[in-house]
Amino acid sequence: MPTYDIKCPKCGATDEVFVKIDLIDHKVWFCVDCGCEMKRLFSPVGIVFKGSGFYSTDKRGAKNANHAKAEGEAKSPSAKV
Repeated sequence: MPTYDIKCPKCGATDEVFVKIDLIDHKVWFCVDCGCEMKRLFSPVGIVFKGSGFYSTDKRGAKNANHAKAEGEAKSPSAKV
């Protein structure tokens, strides 16, 4: 189940809740401190890069190998003769 952050707009109290995705729009939470209806906060999602090609240490395909080699030669000081 996903974790959602909620915050009271009146007193600023925050909390975390675990709710099924299909129930999140129908659920209402009330602040323990003041009794006001709490609102869901939007927070960034963690991104996981899986597979090859995301890091500079990954092997490049044949298509990109020639391009990378040409860039490396152009940047090297020995290329200026």
